Amino acid sequence: MQRVRELEFFKKIKQIREYEFGTFYFFDGLVISEMNEGETFNWDIAETIIKVAYEVLGKDKPIAYISNRIHNYSVVPTDWLKFYKHRHKLEFYSIVA
Repeated sequence: MQRVRELEFFKKIKQIREYEFGTFYFFDGLVISEMNEGETFNWDIAETIIKVAYEVLGKDKPIAYISNRIHNYSVVPTDWLKFYKHRHKLEFYSIVA
């Protein structure tokens, strides 16, 4: 699996945010995540990233999300209900494994 930093597309990066749970890359209209090994992607993490995405990319533009799964980690599936309950939207969602 190739890391985002190794891609030609990386030259178009707007911002990188590194956290204890993983690294998030922000491009125009796109967020790519690389979660750390063994983490659990939950609502607390999602809220952090949503806030940053709105800050970096704007709240009124469509946003796509790609999970670049270079490591094994877990997701709390019921937390997606919280995402939609708070009226957040994704134009596109993809997982690269």
